[in-house]
Formats: sequence, structure tokens, C-alpha cells
Amino acid sequence: MARSRRHHYIAEFYLRNFTEHLGRNLFVYERKTQKWDKRTPKGVGWFPHLYSMFNDYGEKTDDFEKFLSHHIETPIAPIMKKAAIMPDALTKEERESVAMFIGITAARTPSMMKGTLDQYFSELPVESIVELDDIVQLWCDITGKIYTENSQKEFLKPSVFGAVLIWAASLRDRLVKWNWTFIRTTINYPFVTSDSPALSQKMGNVRLVTFPISSEIAVIISNVGLRKNIDNVASMNRGTLENAKEFVICHKKCFPGDDFLPNWAKRLT
Repeated sequence: MARSRRHHYIAEFYLRNFTEHLGRNLFVYERKTQKWDKRTPKGVGWFPHLYSMFNDYGEKTDDFEKFLSHHIETPIAPIMKKAAIMPDALTKEERESVAMFIGITAARTPSMMKGTLDQYFSELPVESIVELDDIVQLWCDITGKIYTENSQKEFLKPSVFGAVLIWAASLRDRLVKWNWTFIRTTINYPFVTSDSPALSQKMGNVRLVTFPISSEIAVIISNVGLRKNIDNVASMNRGTLENAKEFVICHKKCFPGDDFLPNWAKRLT
């Protein structure tokens, strides 16, 4: 049965890397309010019943949430802490874990899962949509659920969860083969993170993924070698802002590149 209501799509242990000195508090700048709010890692980056699904008995379960907790977050948490302190000391296997965390963080957000469903329905032939609807109504009858406009999405949730894992593993397998460059700053000139911290860019034949690991460490992973002058905290933060959907996180209310905040907040999603 489903027990938890708050399902974090941005891991709490990851958000702690952006508190001051790995403490408890951080500041969140939300697009809808256009102001800073003090929170804890537990109080941000969650969505109600995001990973809940119904089993064959019509009961809501947290099985996928538990899977992510036990098999992804728990084993990777100490590795991400190491990456936030001694990134150059990461072993090959630990880099694979960091790459998997980047992939799962990118794939499990509400916007990404919604986009996956929207793309699926947009590519589905009309006759297949009718067949799917018949199956969903039968599923509702069997499980004792009332058919609603959300029934199709609830029925497809297990498939979306499977897609999340497949996509994350695929990204991991690519990232471990590319070049990793860790860039550093100080606690006074911090990196920021957001509700969508994994930024993927394509420029011709160049592929680039950037990911802030902590207030002081970020990683740039590319299929080509990088020049040393890529080390620019403001540029890194601006990329994080451009990819953010609803909020930005920092341990304080100012950071390199924060002059871009008003433009980001007014941008249409």
C-alpha cells in the first residue's frame, strides 16, 4: 500500500550538498513567486504521489518509490558526497554511479515523465488510442477503479517508470565513455542547482552534459576534450537556470549569474 505522500524527484541527500557547509537550510527561488524562501532539503523538490501506482487489486503502492530509494539513492548517496568533496578520487565504478544518478535525476522529474507520456500519445495512431481506452476501461473494472480522464495515465505509469530506468541507464552508458571535467569554486561564489539540474546540449558533433554536484563542485561531461577556460561559474549557473522549470536552489540569496534570475522568472514555460 502507498504510505508516503511526498515523493522527491530531487534527492534530499543531493540537495544537502547545496546547504552551507552541508547543513540543513537552503534558499529556494521560485518562478511563480519571484522571491527567495528558506527551506530544508525535505521541504523542496517533491510532488504528491509522483511515483505511486495501482496494483492488480486497485491498491495504490509506492513500489517504484521504494525501488528508487533502496537501489538508487541509498547506495549512491555516499558516492555523491565523495564527489562533492574529492571528485578526482572517484573510481571508475563510482563514476558509473554518478552517471546513473545524473541520468535518473534527469529522467524522473514531473516534466520529463509528462513529456514522455505526451510524446507517446502524440505518436499513437487513432485506432490504437481507441484500443488503449478499451483496455484501460477493462483495467478499471477489474481493479474496481472509477474511470476518469486520468485513468489512461495511471494505467501507463508502470511503463513510464520502466522508461525512466531505461533512459537513465542509457545516458549512464554514454557518459562513462566521455571526458569528465570537474570545475571548482568557493562557498562564497557558489554553484546553484534546480528542479532540473542535468543540462544536455548539442552543438554540431559536440555533446555536452553539465551537472552541479555541490555548491563548490560541478562536472562537465563531453564527447570531446574541453578547453581550460570552460571554468566559468557564472556560465555554469546560467545554464542551470536556463534548464530550470520551477525553482532554483542555493545556500544564499546571491550567486554568480544571479542577474539572469528576473529574465528566467518571466520566461514562459
